[in-house]
Amino acid sequence: MDIVKYIAWLLPTLLGFAGNWLFKFTEDDPKAPHKKRLTQPGQFAIVAAVASLFLAAYTTYSDQQVAAARAAEAESDLKNLIEKLDHTNARLAKAIGRLNENLMFLGARAGECSIDEVVRFTAKNGDVPVSSASSVLVELATPRIALVWHCGETDKKTRWEEPFDVVRCERTGSGAVVWTFYKKAQTTG
Repeated sequence: MDIVKYIAWLLPTLLGFAGNWLFKFTEDDPKAPHKKRLTQPGQFAIVAAVASLFLAAYTTYSDQQVAAARAAEAESDLKNLIEKLDHTNARLAKAIGRLNENLMFLGARAGECSIDEVVRFTAKNGDVPVSSASSVLVELATPRIALVWHCGETDKKTRWEEPFDVVRCERTGSGAVVWTFYKKAQTTG
């Protein structure tokens, strides 16, 4: 489709050049002395210019349709991811509650990172790298409501409504990031 767009741009430019330098698009009309009429190259140029206009309109409309379809697909994918994340939150809450009575599950959030990039963040014991298709569960140095992390060289931040002090970073095979937030249970005496 890009080639058609370039043709729709190039054609009127070439016609303008040809009309100024190579051909006469109009001539004096012998039947009406003060009027002009189109020459044969001029008639071709008019048809080509109108065709170029329609090509430009078609490519613009087509590009808008493709962009709208991609936006709808992205919105649908995001909605599906949120639904899966909500379902996973519920399953994780049950599983974590059974596996580790010392952690209270708070919730999870999705993040984005390229499959080729390494996610890095700072935990209690230092820098934590997380590659695609892997996960870590680490304790943070202090409770917080936001976690600063890096996708390659890009700085990012993920927030949760309540303070958390333990976090799981899970990378899918496609590189997506799922942050799961926990709070250590208070122990008594």
